[in-house]
Amino acid sequence: MRIAIGNDHAATALKFEIMEYVKDPAKNEQALRDAVIYMYGASSKFYRIIQYFVGLTDLSYILVPKNINTENKNVIKSLANNRLKTLTFVNSMNIKTQARDILTVCLREDVYYATCWVEKDNVTIQQLPSQYCKISSIEENVANVTFDFSYFDRNAKYLPYYPKEFDTKYKAYQKKKRELRWQDLDSPNSFAIKANRDIKNYALPPLIGVLVSLYDLADYQDLKLTQTELENYALLVMKLGMTDGQWDMDFKKARDFWMNLDDVMPEQVGSILSPMPIEKIDFKHSGASDTDKVAEAENSIFTEAGVSSLLFNNSKASANALQLSIKADQSLTFGIVKSIEDALNRLIGKQSFGKNFKITFIDSSPYNRKEMAEKIYKENITFDEYYAYYIEK
Repeated sequence: MRIAIGNDHAATALKFEIMEYVKDPAKNEQALRDAVIYMYGASSKFYRIIQYFVGLTDLSYILVPKNINTENKNVIKSLANNRLKTLTFVNSMNIKTQARDILTVCLREDVYYATCWVEKDNVTIQQLPSQYCKISSIEENVANVTFDFSYFDRNAKYLPYYPKEFDTKYKAYQKKKRELRWQDLDSPNSFAIKANRDIKNYALPPLIGVLVSLYDLADYQDLKLTQTELENYALLVMKLGMTDGQWDMDFKKARDFWMNLDDVMPEQVGSILSPMPIEKIDFKHSGASDTDKVAEAENSIFTEAGVSSLLFNNSKASANALQLSIKADQSLTFGIVKSIEDALNRLIGKQSFGKNFKITFIDSSPYNRKEMAEKIYKENITFDEYYAYYIEK
């Protein structure tokens, strides 16, 4: 799919094409995904909106115990050792880096399909090619993935870069291509994180409505540029006079003078040779109440994204209005973070040492970190007290 931004007919056609895609998103899932991926790289505004939502969490988390039987002394003795092993396992995930990648893809495309390399001292989350993945089921509140193994028919060279499971299942697919083209990946090592959890059957980019506004902005910017160019244009008229029906100068000589003048004119200044008077040509736009359509289009982008334009380009920002807007936006991001939490806890719980522990993400961000710190300080809760509380429960 080709995406263009500019003052040509292709851009206008693609704008209406995207509008048609949205009417049937299930059928046009890949086309919509291609559009938002392209726009993420082509539009600084779209990139900033996505990264604004990603930045609404600092991905801070704590490790807490679960399902502790305090009457079993053997469990209590092994708890400290298992807690240390679980902490090591969690730290090996490098959550703050890998979870940001997941958030970016989810906010841009809706679904992040993942498989994990679980090694002794490292857990790496690898993104799967979205067009070859589907959500097959829900297990422990986490989406499972089914994979189209025909992907490796053309990409066999990448097979060594996938976990061993893929090699085994691809060999099975080669023997029965029709029956085993789509195969469920093993959980908990594979999972899907979806922004629009209420739409299970297909991916629908959360900010797809912004794309049309971005094309409108490009159209208005082109119009404004054209208007500015016209307003700055000048026209010099060299008049060839006439007396008693005779030219005041030989036409050939006059034309040579005019051509010499035209050769040294800057690009925005034109010249003509005329035997008759010419009225002034004015390209300036009139109207005192003219509305800045570019500014309107920019505000429309943020409106479509559901965020306040005060965050990016408005000098009249109200602190209270900004805080309320950010809190509303933060709930969208934190919803995805909780899905990541479920997937990671399912993975942790399958480890022999991790069945009695889980991670819990804190709903904090650069915008409310001070507020969260004051809350913890006022409640005067230390981590050890928090940990002991969960053991008692």
